[in-house]
Amino acid sequence: MSWALTVVAALHALVFGGLCLTSLREREPVAARRAAMLALLLPLPFLAAAWLEFPGAPPLRWFLLIAALGSPLILAVPTGPPRGFARRDPVGRIDERTVMFSRARLEPGTERFREYYRLHPEHREPDDNFRRLPGLLSPDGSKFEPLAFAAAGASFTTVERLAALVE
Repeated sequence: MSWALTVVAALHALVFGGLCLTSLREREPVAARRAAMLALLLPLPFLAAAWLEFPGAPPLRWFLLIAALGSPLILAVPTGPPRGFARRDPVGRIDERTVMFSRARLEPGTERFREYYRLHPEHREPDDNFRRLPGLLSPDGSKFEPLAFAAAGASFTTVERLAALVE
């Protein structure tokens, strides 16, 4: 039995050592550090149980061996989607004009504005409430941050100007 626990310890060291090397190669120092710690520490209980004699060692050896061999099997048991999860495929076509982003672009006083709210009067009140709020990147916003808002505004301007170049 001690050889089996030694093999389990070696496998843990190899797996987490490989994870450490992969993390270093991907320039992820935090993940590499954690994997290195696991590669060094996780095999210790298995090696101690395998090679040290102490009261209760035989049952502990069996427990560790069964746990080490059984845990991957437990993770492999298919359980299906999480409870309460229901996949819903679109039932029909979606009118993109009713999406909030499209409605935000409607300009009061235009024919499109009047026609849209004639067809969808239920959206008028929430949209008017939205329009009363400070706009995106407005200095009147409650979370206004001059530098961050200026950087975001520059990004939007760049995308808007580059959009004309896209085929």
